[in-house]
Order: sequence, then structure tokens, then C-alpha cells
Amino acid sequence: MDRRLRFLNMGWLLMIVVTPFATRLLTVGSHEDAGVHAVRFGFYALVQSLTSVIMIVILRHMASRQLAPGVASSTLTGMAWRSYSLALGFGISIPVFFATSYAWVLWIVIPLSMRLVHRLRGRQRPGAAAATRS
Repeated sequence: MDRRLRFLNMGWLLMIVVTPFATRLLTVGSHEDAGVHAVRFGFYALVQSLTSVIMIVILRHMASRQLAPGVASSTLTGMAWRSYSLALGFGISIPVFFATSYAWVLWIVIPLSMRLVHRLRGRQRPGAAAATRS
């Protein structure tokens, strides 16, 4: 473990500590206008996006410095792919919350659709490689 990884880990842990507060903001039942709703849900989405982005940076740093002995680079890449989809889903939802209160659907739809695309691309590659060889 090097200095940069410790620093990134502390940032990731800070986001983990802030997550219960952000979640509590979502569960507090009150009748508010759309702007307050957007800020509450947007703050939660921001915390989740930052958590995912920090994890991506951690995984890329670990892969580049070979700080995970015994862990294949493809495993770290797969983990980073999941973090990309979460960061994208939560990140895109932040401005959308100012237009509609149903932007939280993006938290589900984007990661699932990216996972589906990733799986489909993985299945197409072996067939494409076999077609290229013939």
C-alpha cells in the first residue's frame, strides 16, 4: 500500500461515513417543493457518485502499480466497470432531479443496461474472433 492509495481509501471511507446521513435525508418524510426534493435526492446521488468515482480511481491505481498480488487485472477491470455504471447512473440523475422527481429510476436503469451491454459485448467477442480467423 502506498501513500496515494491510503489517501484515496480515506476519501472512500469518508463517503461511506456520509452515506447514512444522505440516506436519512431521503427517508425524512415531509411535504416539500420540487427544489427541496431535488436537493435531497441530488445530494444522495452525489455521495454515491463520488463513492463510485473514488473506487474507480483506487482500482486503476492498484492495477497500474500492481498493488493487488494474486488478483488478476481483469478482475480489477470488471470491478471498475461496475463502478463506472453506478457513477454514471447516479451522476446523470442529479440534474434530472430538477426536472422530475422520478430521476431515481436512472439509479436502476443505467447500471442494469450497462451490465446488459457489457455481457452482450462479451458474448459477441468470441464469435467475432472466430469469424475473423476463418
